[in-house]
Amino acid sequence: MDIGIGLPSTIPGAGPERILGWAEAAEEHGFSTLGAIDRLVYGNTEPLVTLGAAAAVTRRIRLMTSILLVPFRANAALVAKQAATVNHL
Repeated sequence: MDIGIGLPSTIPGAGPERILGWAEAAEEHGFSTLGAIDRLVYGNTEPLVTLGAAAAVTRRIRLMTSILLVPFRANAALVAKQAATVNHL
C-alpha cells in the first residue's frame, strides 16, 4: 500500500526549515508521495516552487499537486515546463 502525505505549506508561518524538514522526514519514514495544493486566496506557498525545493532534499519520494490552478496562470506552456522541471529534479 502506498501512503502519501501533504507538505505543511498551507500552515501559516511554516518556513523553509519546517517544509523541507517535513519532506526529508516523510521520505525517511517511507511515505510514497508528498503533496502540495494551490489556492489563490489562501496563505500557502506556490506549489511548484515548493515541490521543486522538496525535490532538492529528497531522492525517492514522488511529488504531486492535489490542486493546480492552471487557468489562473498567464502561460499554460510555462506551467507545463515548470512541472516537467520539478519532475526532472
